[in-house]
Amino acid sequence: MNKMEIENWFIESARKFALEPQNSDRTFMSLVREYNDKYENSSIPEERKFNPVIFTNLFTKVRTIAFSPKTIFHTDFIQNRQLLIIELNRYSKSVALDFARLLSNQSLQSNTKEFLNLTYIIFSHFVEIYNNLHQYKETTIETNMKIAKSYLEEAVKNTDDSDLKKSLRNAFDFLKLVYEENKELLKACSS
Repeated sequence: MNKMEIENWFIESARKFALEPQNSDRTFMSLVREYNDKYENSSIPEERKFNPVIFTNLFTKVRTIAFSPKTIFHTDFIQNRQLLIIELNRYSKSVALDFARLLSNQSLQSNTKEFLNLTYIIFSHFVEIYNNLHQYKETTIETNMKIAKSYLEEAVKNTDDSDLKKSLRNAFDFLKLVYEENKELLKACSS
């Protein structure tokens, strides 16, 4: 298979997966493993690029667990956070570092409950957008982004850490960019 065939296979498989009943034996992560295996076993000389469908799925999984000091003991969170950072690294090392800073054990243990809750709410608005593109109108998406932006401004006021503020703003801009650049693809793959 060539690169385009692998990408098309994955998009079609992700669409089918979104339509499968939840009690199916197949998981999204098994689909991602199969996708990575196809890349590794192909004659494509380059490494796999950032995949927005994989990113949004991992982002959703990371966000499903509330952000608190206890989060660092949740194995699903740890595994999905690691996979999310790996996927982000395929896009940009600086974006990956911003998310790693926000979701690090240190951040989850040392930031205030209010800051963590505000960050969680910001992320939740993007999860809503990514997962409901098939049914949301543009005005609903714009409203969700405005609400997320207001929570961003509130979160920034809740920390004195300038690096953390910068990382949160960069993460917000990236999440918005993923939507803007991939809305049709994400819409086709949303459940």
